[in-house]
Amino acid sequence: MIPSAFLSLASLAAGFAWLFSDASRLRIEREKLEEQILQLPARPSAEPANAVGFHSRFARDPQTDLSVTLEFDDVYALDRVFIVPAAPASVWGYGFPLRFKVEAFASEKESAPVLLLERTREDQPLPNGPVAVPTQGVRARKIRFTATRLSRQPNWQEGFMFCLGEIYAFSGGRNVALGCRLSSSGERPNLPTWTPANLVDGASALGLPVEADSNPTENINSGWHSAAVQRPDQSKWVQVDLGREYSIQEIRAIPASPVTFTNRPGFGFPVRFRLELSAREDFASAETVVDATRADFPNPGNNLVAWAIPNRRGRYLRFTATQLWNRWSDYVFALSELEVYAEGRNVARGASVSCPDPTPHFTFQPEYLVDGRSGWGPLLDLQAWLEALSNRAQLEQQVARLSQREEAARGAERRRWRVLAGLGFGGLFSGAVFLWLRNRRQRSRELQALRQQIARDLHDEIGSSLGSIALISELGGRDRDLGALEEVRRLASEAADSMRAIVWMIRDGKPQGLDQLEPALRLHASQTLGALRADFVAAGPCPPGTLEVGFHRNVFLFFKEALHNVVKHARASQVRLRLEWRPALMRLEISDNGCGFDPESRFAGAGLSNMRHRAKALRAQLRIESAPGNGTRITLEAPLT
Repeated sequence: MIPSAFLSLASLAAGFAWLFSDASRLRIEREKLEEQILQLPARPSAEPANAVGFHSRFARDPQTDLSVTLEFDDVYALDRVFIVPAAPASVWGYGFPLRFKVEAFASEKESAPVLLLERTREDQPLPNGPVAVPTQGVRARKIRFTATRLSRQPNWQEGFMFCLGEIYAFSGGRNVALGCRLSSSGERPNLPTWTPANLVDGASALGLPVEADSNPTENINSGWHSAAVQRPDQSKWVQVDLGREYSIQEIRAIPASPVTFTNRPGFGFPVRFRLELSAREDFASAETVVDATRADFPNPGNNLVAWAIPNRRGRYLRFTATQLWNRWSDYVFALSELEVYAEGRNVARGASVSCPDPTPHFTFQPEYLVDGRSGWGPLLDLQAWLEALSNRAQLEQQVARLSQREEAARGAERRRWRVLAGLGFGGLFSGAVFLWLRNRRQRSRELQALRQQIARDLHDEIGSSLGSIALISELGGRDRDLGALEEVRRLASEAADSMRAIVWMIRDGKPQGLDQLEPALRLHASQTLGALRADFVAAGPCPPGTLEVGFHRNVFLFFKEALHNVVKHARASQVRLRLEWRPALMRLEISDNGCGFDPESRFAGAGLSNMRHRAKALRAQLRIESAPGNGTRITLEAPLT
């Protein structure tokens, strides 16, 4: 009793397992991932910018290997590398390769590279965020990104390329890729949008590393702002005291974004400027570390501007604008935040700020320049922010895959329910179906018997009658009107042949096999051509199976009409017949050495019209090649499907 109950429960459990798919399990897994995504920074919209990134040369073969190599100023132990896709005109992921790899080299000789990331075995989905490259502390002087399967250029069907927005390489909290040297296997510069330098300028389509304010209206911090003047060539400066002298590696400037100018990206960022470091507050012995006074600097929009200045020492940093930004009918200098990186951290946070003429507006104060906030919200650590966005992108891809699997599982579940319902309803109609099949078989047997009876009647009665007509015509022809009697005999003979053909086609109550067509044609040719010298050739293996009666009938009547024309009109001494079987095709060729004719003549006769009618019914191609005095060749190519 217990084993029987156990088996019943097991069968019931198996039935439920078959009926209910794993859609619920996939839904729970997907919802857990979605909860994790909510804890990560939101993926920003692609930030429009004039400087987009790197664009390779075009190639006609998508399998062409194209690469770009970054060379640092020293050998660094890498903590993490991030690849950010390009986004021209806010089109995210433009030109990102379908397959790629990232390698590290410890020396300039490029011997024994270390493979950091390999994605060359199958096409990758388009990333919707930065791609994190694990480094595990590998020491490297160079890193190389190689695209092994290129992306198609949208406006050129035969053109392939790859594009990247930015490459970050962090070591000890510093982006050592910033401003480094680049080389490539071929680039396609298009200033200022595409140029190798854009790949390591510290700015990308991701925009600023900020955490959005929960209540933006409470954030009155807009940064620092100079007094407005009427001329753009007046100098304005702001100065930061770091508290002590540092060996500085990087400086970052964040453009302002006041709430009253949200439609003016890059608010207040100077057109021309310079950055100076000094050990003294009066800048008596200052060193210019960034000089952008000779040409207009592109407005950065809502993106950070970073400069690598490794191992430059100083305590005081002065940012001097030599050509100001046009606000309305006046000119100003403004920044949201100024960051100075040394010893792996921002040493300017909370530093002392001084300037000769700050604006009196309460949303702009000197201390706001170094408080770790921007007009969009608190600034985040760049490496941690990129790591979080990379995790978010991976989780979103997993959610997308789980959603597809969940939908497929639910579809399978619906199909199983339909199967179960079908089994239930099927039992109700099984008796009716059985009766219907039995009646159908009975009708088929009756039809077959009827066709056989018709075949016997045609053969026994009409065939014998036509044979008698032929015999009487032959006897009557000995006495008088021999031409008329001969015509009666010929017509009766042809009628008898036609009856034999009809009997052959229907005598078994089903279509004849294709292998029966050749003997029938060969027999009819021998009976029709008589004393003419005829060669009948069959080529190729005959396909197995059968076709409908109409196929055999039309082929036979076409062949019969063609031979009738040869005998009656061609005045030929030799006829060549060829039946050729090809894959899914039957080819029938009839040629003679007779007098020929003009197929396009309006007096060509009804025979050609009949043959064209048969060819059309067979969905066949018909070619008639003839000319007066050159014989005739007729070719029929009929499909077998």
